[in-house]
Amino acid sequence: MTPDPRGAGIHMLGVRPDRRGAGLSRALHAHLLAVAAEAHSKHAGTTDYDNHAMRRIFERNGAVLVEQKQFVRLS
Repeated sequence: MTPDPRGAGIHMLGVRPDRRGAGLSRALHAHLLAVAAEAHSKHAGTTDYDNHAMRRIFERNGAVLVEQKQFVRLS
């Protein structure tokens, strides 16, 4: 695989409503970040400003808010 110089992107992460609250989104996001890190040195992700659950997942997985709607995980 040839790494994309812009980095990796993970989009449209979702968990069934009846499975929410069990930490699955955070675990899935962390796993996808680890897979992306095999070929990319950075990852950028976005979410709506009022999507507090996803914002917490980004933060708990080491991302920092760099724009109003963009988090970046620095490796």
